[in-house]
Amino acid sequence: MKISSQLYAKVFSEMTKGKSPKEIEALAQKLAAMIAKNGDTNRKDEILKFAERYAREAAGKHLMSVETARELPESFYADIARKLGEKEYDVEKVINEDLVAGAKLTIDDERELDLSLRAMLKQLFNTKEKHHEL
Repeated sequence: MKISSQLYAKVFSEMTKGKSPKEIEALAQKLAAMIAKNGDTNRKDEILKFAERYAREAAGKHLMSVETARELPESFYADIARKLGEKEYDVEKVINEDLVAGAKLTIDDERELDLSLRAMLKQLFNTKEKHHEL
């Protein structure tokens, strides 16, 4: 039976609730052994990503991933988080020089706001093409 990366992480998250750091370390070692025994070590990064997500959720936090063409001042990220509301965010900064200008914002790997130059131009040209069809 193939165990999903998400299930490994969810079970680990549930097992570690209320445990001491020492107990969590022992559980992590057992989980690593189980992953190796099942031949799933090639998915360890994916499992870790889900485990981090569940830990954030348990702490009441969200992941805000901000993709920009170049490094921006810390105040930029703080301003975005403040404008998103009263939630608490862990910020992941991603530099993607292909963006040229603008930014992509993703919350919890689910909701995305694409304010990149490419997306704006694509929308502009798609709108323009639709008007010519009429």
